[in-house]
Amino acid sequence: MFPKMRLSGQELPIEQTIKILREGTSGVLALAGEDDYPYAVPVNYLYEKDRIYFHGAKSGQKIEMIRRNPKASFCVIGSEEIIPEK
Repeated sequence: MFPKMRLSGQELPIEQTIKILREGTSGVLALAGEDDYPYAVPVNYLYEKDRIYFHGAKSGQKIEMIRRNPKASFCVIGSEEIIPEK
């Protein structure tokens, strides 16, 4: 389904991934927009019972895009550390 990561040593263990999802409250949902242009929007979410639930309306641009093409990408940044020397 998905290609293997080129830098597989940087792949997070599933336990760490789940921890980030449980502790987070917002992320960026990326969808195929109008004329297949990328459309990325910040959303609030809830991770529960191995599912991600997004906050949103029952109608509007976001839900129309999901209905048209349910393939999506979702990104959550748990925490980050900037190392100026690098």
